Amino acid sequence: PVYTDNIANDLLNPLFSSMVARDIFSPAQKFTVGDFKYVKDRGYAFEQKLNKNCGDIINCQLKDYYEEERAATIPLMIFNSTITRDGRRMMICTQPISFMMKPAQAAGDAEASPDGVDFKAMFTKQGPMNIRLLTALRMNATFPYVLPNVWLPSSPVIDVMDAGLRDNFGQETTLRFIETFKDWLKENTSAVLVVQMRDRMLDNWQEPFETGSITDFIIKPATMLQHNWQKLQDYSATDQYSYLSAERNINLHRITFMYGQLYQIEQFDERTFDNLHELFGVSNMQTFEHLALMVRHQQLMSHDGQDIYLPHLDRLALPICFISGELNKTYLPASTQASYDACIAQNGADFYSRHVIPGYGHIDCIFGKNAVTDVYPHVLEHFEKTL
Repeated sequence: PVYTDNIANDLLNPLFSSMVARDIFSPAQKFTVGDFKYVKDRGYAFEQKLNKNCGDIINCQLKDYYEEERAATIPLMIFNSTITRDGRRMMICTQPISFMMKPAQAAGDAEASPDGVDFKAMFTKQGPMNIRLLTALRMNATFPYVLPNVWLPSSPVIDVMDAGLRDNFGQETTLRFIETFKDWLKENTSAVLVVQMRDRMLDNWQEPFETGSITDFIIKPATMLQHNWQKLQDYSATDQYSYLSAERNINLHRITFMYGQLYQIEQFDERTFDNLHELFGVSNMQTFEHLALMVRHQQLMSHDGQDIYLPHLDRLALPICFISGELNKTYLPASTQASYDACIAQNGADFYSRHVIPGYGHIDCIFGKNAVTDVYPHVLEHFEKTL
């Protein structure tokens, strides 16, 4: 619990303080790692604060993980960033990964240009294994303007930025690794499971790109690309995944976890938002185990796997008002529609009503600052009609 609490601590305040104090007014300060000196900038401030939040457990160099990753006692980690000069991936790993610089099918094609660069091989004379894990993590997540690009000692000098510009969820790297070792995997494993953790929906049709004013139409080419950038990557990644799983006859599975946003922040007043932490306590893990069981079987069932709910929808022949926020990403509005339709099919329409609240998410339907006028009138109407 200590680590999960601390990892969520503030990172941006020291970053922007450093931008003013160091980047603008005092850019000459330096710090030392081994035999090398570097300028203290907001990137340094970010790394120091991240390390403090993590309890000083990641203040290590790449070489500190070499033997354990080589022996597979800990997972092999590949850090990506995007080279701004040509869009190639800069790939950092403790182990040699030059075989990952091209798709396997193009490995012998001299005219197929590599789309990646092996950091360890390229900077072999500059002590690449001395790079700090904190720096590798920052290179992987160098969001434009927020963090400074990382300049590397090549000729010509190149700089790198956020990996998300090329492959936001790392699937391109993952599938290339699987493709390269497909024969070994088929011989030595029963299946390959790709676990993906996301911060947005895979099929986010709920938030389309929309234009209205004349100004919107003028800047549409740029704003359309920015709005749909992650979707374009998702479409390509899904293609890659389907081709590999079908063509290579690999027993390949993918499971996706999404950090679902519980609310639309604009629906809260300041006092409620500042005290949200008081509304949530320790979670019951049996509840999550029960949810996972239902997800695996794709239907409602009891915690011990019995089908005791759906065969008895007649027991729900009672007044029910279904309410969902239009932007609910925890339980999609389509879920209340499915429940509403199933109940009507079983018991008729007289018992049921359904409302989707525009501009609301999940819990803000309960204690949003305007819920009293936007949501609760539907609740009152339901009570007055049925009681």
